[in-house]
Amino acid sequence: MDDKPKHKPQQMLMHNLNFTEDELALNRNGRLSQVQVGYLQVLCQQEYNRLSGPLVFCLLISLFGCILFILFVTSVYSTTFAAIIASAVMLVAREVVHRARVIRAFRQDMAQWCITCSSGIVRLSLRRDQFIVSLDDYSWPVRKHVFLAFKNGDPYILYFTPRTRTLLAAEWLGDR
Repeated sequence: MDDKPKHKPQQMLMHNLNFTEDELALNRNGRLSQVQVGYLQVLCQQEYNRLSGPLVFCLLISLFGCILFILFVTSVYSTTFAAIIASAVMLVAREVVHRARVIRAFRQDMAQWCITCSSGIVRLSLRRDQFIVSLDDYSWPVRKHVFLAFKNGDPYILYFTPRTRTLLAAEWLGDR
């Protein structure tokens, strides 16, 4: 016989998404808990950390470009080097703008302390080694343990932040 304890779906969701009954009650009222705001702050800090790499790269490329320009100002290769450096700087600038928008969205979500919810049938899928939880027009890439807490085709209410769409809690409606 199977000696593993059977967990109820809501308990598995709470454990794997890491939220409590009190947080779920706040989410039902459209509010974030202090712990959830702290989680958003951690995610925002990770975005800041991801932003520092492209900025340092852009600075080094610009410095390298200035040195090459000075060395090869009369060279035939100076325009080629300038074009390569300008392309690299534009690609990095694009990444910086994207990260800055994500950081702004996190900050707005944290400042307003509000949450959005959507209810319906959850669809589970696997795309390119990524676990996806979908509901209506929304989809979230999740870790495997979170993915396994959901039942494909069952009704749920999912609670997430309005701008970054960070999935914070879920409510299984299958027993209603």
